Amino acid sequence: MSAINVRVDPDFRRLVGIVAEAQGGDVSSFVRLALKRELARLHYLTDSERQAVGLLDEPIRGEIKKLDKLNRLGSRLKDPDLVKQQSDKERR
Repeated sequence: MSAINVRVDPDFRRLVGIVAEAQGGDVSSFVRLALKRELARLHYLTDSERQAVGLLDEPIRGEIKKLDKLNRLGSRLKDPDLVKQQSDKERR
């Protein structure tokens, strides 16, 4: 295994140490997992590796939520009556 050295602010280092210890691990394990999660989020890992860090379905769910939100916003913009009804409901 090879090493990656990173310089961080002392307060940040302490915080990482506290969180790592609270999770029952050490700083190295915490940083390795954080790096793997970021690589998985960016789709640089295989599906099985992404699943191992709990991110296999996250982008899909996130995209669906974004699309739902955009669709709701778009329908409000297209239908002035719907906008009026929505504002009436908010007043009640």
